[in-house]
Amino acid sequence: MINLRFVNVVWGEAYTDTFVNVCLPSALSAGNLGYVAANSRSSYRIYTTPKDAEKILQSRAGRQLAKLMKLEISRVDAALPVDDPSASSTCPQKYNVMSLCHTHFIKTACNDGSAMVFLSPDLFWAENSFQRLFEIAQSGKRLLMIGALRLSKESFLASLHQHHFKGGVLQPIAKRDLVGLALKHLHPETKSLVWDSGTSNAWPSLLLWKAHSEGLILRAFHLHPLMVRPIRHDIFPAVTIDDDYIAHVCPDPEDEYIVRDSDEMVAFELSRHSARAEFVVPQDQNTSRVAQWARTHANPKHQRFVQHRIRLHATALTETWRASEERSDQAVSEIHSFIARN
Repeated sequence: MINLRFVNVVWGEAYTDTFVNVCLPSALSAGNLGYVAANSRSSYRIYTTPKDAEKILQSRAGRQLAKLMKLEISRVDAALPVDDPSASSTCPQKYNVMSLCHTHFIKTACNDGSAMVFLSPDLFWAENSFQRLFEIAQSGKRLLMIGALRLSKESFLASLHQHHFKGGVLQPIAKRDLVGLALKHLHPETKSLVWDSGTSNAWPSLLLWKAHSEGLILRAFHLHPLMVRPIRHDIFPAVTIDDDYIAHVCPDPEDEYIVRDSDEMVAFELSRHSARAEFVVPQDQNTSRVAQWARTHANPKHQRFVQHRIRLHATALTETWRASEERSDQAVSEIHSFIARN
């Protein structure tokens, strides 16, 4: 049996409210943290401010989490950047703080052979996703990578509260049902990543192709390292965990597992509708520009990740997917050709 060490970093009124009222409840269902708790001796650590710690501990979700498994609260007393909707410049500061917390967690949580699970406070989870996570960890894999698209938080939450809360309690949402809901609330930045959409993105770490109305094909340079069980414990992130860290502590591709179908597990990131507007470019994406970006921002491991097709679908897969998958194959092949020229 393998134990999981979950970690989350959250602070600020907006993030903490979304975390305790929506995102943490989605992870607390019987097929998610409930399943892990019933089958292991796992734990959950939260890095937060003293003020936000009290809000988390007093919330219904926080109390439920503490009953389910060992809950550790690490209070961060340093001044943290404020989540200011008008100030995109706080982003680097946020990532720096998150990286420092992750480094502390890595140094103190994974020396007993357990697997680390890196969560985000604004990820909303489908039912039974963590059951699949636990199964993959049990299989011996050391690195589990997922892709998570960004949704417009305001409209998604409005629909969620209208249709998926009962008596004030969030009801678990099946994977295909969540994908179907998400497709109606894609964030403007997510839409800019769709190939041939008339827009593009200045940070094309993710690329998307429509499979008609049935779903999306995701090709990603930067996937999220959801689960990491490192082969070395003396290496720590230089920047964020999805950069060089995973290449050093899980270098063998045979130890990797990339989730390539939303029927296995799926989560979506919730962001303000107005967030990250500066990345949207009013012109079609093309392979040479993506390759130019990838030469600087995607290491060899990232460039290998983008070769994988990831299917996000709300219904059974049909023959309509084949043409879209082939278009994505062609674009990725061209991108790699451009990268190889320099």
